[in-house]
Amino acid sequence: MQPDIWKKKTHALLLLARTGYEGNKINFKPTRVDQAVMDAELMVKQINNKFRIKTDFSLLPEDSMRLKVNGVLPLLHLAFSNIISNACKYSSDQTAYIALGASKDKVVIVIKDNGIGIPEKELKHIYDPYFRASNTLNYSGYGIGLPLARNIIHMHNGQLRVSSIEG
Repeated sequence: MQPDIWKKKTHALLLLARTGYEGNKINFKPTRVDQAVMDAELMVKQINNKFRIKTDFSLLPEDSMRLKVNGVLPLLHLAFSNIISNACKYSSDQTAYIALGASKDKVVIVIKDNGIGIPEKELKHIYDPYFRASNTLNYSGYGIGLPLARNIIHMHNGQLRVSSIEG
């Protein structure tokens, strides 16, 4: 992994670790979600040049202000890069599909893959720290990325929804 990638990830993790410590608060400010997604996409490709990402911008609103949320760019970047990386890693063709859209009151990001899926009975555990689905034993990982991404998205008053079909 390149030094600047490590620096970005470390910075985001330190920001997250400092929250609540000695009264420290994260400074939320207007942040373009599409920029966080595009930065995450670039990072994922730098981490593994075999990963492919196809992004659909056709649903973007004409008013770019609808893409702004009160947030912290490094944290959103960390959450999105983890989800995109997982989508690529667990897909046989190592491809993730991303679509971005926004309405008056929310931004929607859809990240899809054609991967191995998650066994239905294990879906309820995917946000448990260190949990890894039974069909991921041949893949590297620690089971902390998805819980971390979910917590970051919740901090930004968002929701992370996962639907999966094994196979």
